[in-house]
Amino acid sequence: MVAAVIRVQVIDDMPLLRIGVATVIEHTPTMRLIRASTSAELDAHRGEEVDVVVVGVCAAPLGTLGVVRLVRGELRPPALLALCVQPDAICASVYLRAGATGCGLVSQSEAELVESITRVAQGVRCLPAGVDLDDVEELLRTTSRWGLDQLTARECEIFGLLIRGVTNEDAAAQLGISCRTVETHRRSIMHKLAARSIVDILHAAARYGILVSPPRTLPTRGPR
Repeated sequence: MVAAVIRVQVIDDMPLLRIGVATVIEHTPTMRLIRASTSAELDAHRGEEVDVVVVGVCAAPLGTLGVVRLVRGELRPPALLALCVQPDAICASVYLRAGATGCGLVSQSEAELVESITRVAQGVRCLPAGVDLDDVEELLRTTSRWGLDQLTARECEIFGLLIRGVTNEDAAAQLGISCRTVETHRRSIMHKLAARSIVDILHAAARYGILVSPPRTLPTRGPR
């Protein structure tokens, strides 16, 4: 049963996003903002009674995925809404496996944010618009066997673009980062997944059923 007023904590390292989410909560009669803080301030405010934690974009050393895991490791873990940059089933599945109750988008509307917080407070799994539940459920069954849990949240976003045939330049434009940063993440992904090339990644993704939508160019040779 959901309390009459949902107590919400916001954790986000991007000031404008943190303030924006906090402002929406403050102007929603059914919600009360307990605190809006950065990930670096998380330890100082443990033990506060909250119903939902909204985790946005968090920087190193924890990163967004690390904050999700840390919050879920609390003695009395609240419901947790993780905000993704891209509407991607792979990233959503990794957040859910880490302990998020549901996922939304940093770009969603105020009404969608309120609905997402309300749903996770009720214990209902919610997903970003455009993300298919069947894709996410299939990924939840397979990603741990392949090792995607090793990837950071940003690496999951880039991985999802790579297996769709998106170039480094287009990935950088979509995520608002430099091509050099994309390439650095790409090398890290390949190292963690023991892949020698993007072809290896595509074959493995197809073999484990995580090509949730077809890439632009598929390799012609079969899996080794």
